[in-house]
Amino acid sequence: MRAGQQIVAGVDALAFAHGAREGQSLAQARTLLAGLTVHTPPHDAAADALALTALARWAAKRWSPIVSIDPPDGVLLDISGCGHLFGGETELVASLEKNVRALGFTPRTGIASTVGAAWALARFAEGEDCIAPPGHERRSLAHLPIAALRVDADVIEGLAEVGIERVGQLFDLPRHTLPIRYGPDLLRRLDQALGLIPELVDRTSEAITIHASRELSGGTTRLDAIERVVQMLLTDIATTLGTHESGLRRLDATFERMNADAQRMTIQVSRPTRDAKHLWSLLRPKVERLHMGFGVELITLAVGGIARLVHRQASLAGERDNAWKHDGEFAAMLDTMASRLGRTNVLRAELVQSHRPERAFRLLPIDDVRGSSKAPDTCPVGPRPSRLFDPPRPAHTIALFPDGPVQRLRWSTHHVHHEQGHEHDHAIIASVGPERVGPEWWKGREPTRDYYRVQDETGRWLWLFREAGTSRWFVHGEWT
Repeated sequence: MRAGQQIVAGVDALAFAHGAREGQSLAQARTLLAGLTVHTPPHDAAADALALTALARWAAKRWSPIVSIDPPDGVLLDISGCGHLFGGETELVASLEKNVRALGFTPRTGIASTVGAAWALARFAEGEDCIAPPGHERRSLAHLPIAALRVDADVIEGLAEVGIERVGQLFDLPRHTLPIRYGPDLLRRLDQALGLIPELVDRTSEAITIHASRELSGGTTRLDAIERVVQMLLTDIATTLGTHESGLRRLDATFERMNADAQRMTIQVSRPTRDAKHLWSLLRPKVERLHMGFGVELITLAVGGIARLVHRQASLAGERDNAWKHDGEFAAMLDTMASRLGRTNVLRAELVQSHRPERAFRLLPIDDVRGSSKAPDTCPVGPRPSRLFDPPRPAHTIALFPDGPVQRLRWSTHHVHHEQGHEHDHAIIASVGPERVGPEWWKGREPTRDYYRVQDETGRWLWLFREAGTSRWFVHGEWT
């Protein structure tokens, strides 16, 4: 569903030939297919994911030992050294396509010496153009759309606004301008497709299912007995996770009740863990509110979001013993806060590539890891205050001469002049700067800023800027 409309998740060859496309509304697709018998079963994303994993494992048994899934609809095969078994790489792919069609699927394939180029050719090239000879990735990709680089939709839209719609057009742009304007992901994806950054095909691992259950004969309504069983199951879960050197991100608990529907509860953690004591501290408040009906007769704990735990050195010469354990304590505190306040109300800051300090970060839920790999490669050039005012507070300054250092500063605690706020009027005893911060011209006309670090007679350090070409001053932050 999108905006109240049913959306097409996939089409077969006949529907595609009549103009139906993935992403269309179901009503629009039905109009295009008028006169045909249309079968529209509901989309089951979970079933598709399982089928894709099964397809990858099936391919790994015959065409390549190194196969991985590329959700939602792709499979990657590393066929290096496998072609001679079939008479060549082209014959290998022909054999694969023939057998995939026998399963009822319509395959699209691409062959290249890089994962990015093969991905792009499989989805956007046609005919013989689906094969890129080694060293010719640049030429094979040039005519493909920007979407072939596996970048976000906002990057594609931003490039389209300035007339860049094909990969080949990116080759004519200065490389150093791409991360500044469109984020580091664009240049990374381009370099991966060209082979300048290595990208490997990871083997699709066997699915690990971890769960523990305990039957309570005849059922029970005793809370202490239920709590004891849950704690025992948590210990079993932690032991199993230890054998896999992994931790969990989510735990689902199901309580089967006599003559009533099962009750389910879920806990999530900010970092993978197998600490049974910590998991019980999160689950216990939910268990205490459990409605037991006529009695709970089966308790099941199932692990979700399994992740490998990184090994850490217990101690190091010159380092406080086991200092890293504070990381786990801090994560436990965050999980407790999120459990009580709601996971969407406990946020973490992440750097964003932007010239403007007030736009150089974003707030995400503590367990959201989607953008963690897209953080800027470099930190701001100059020091930044511990407290940032957004928006900046208007200020009035006095200097001995127009471009000289500030002598006195007056500013309000409120950023709107007509609001009642305490006026600060202080003499400035030290000034460092300027640091010039340019505008992001592709987002609109913005003035250049000259930033200064100044100290007043009380010892307080402030961060203020002047808009270039004007006499307007603002206090943007302070060091506390």
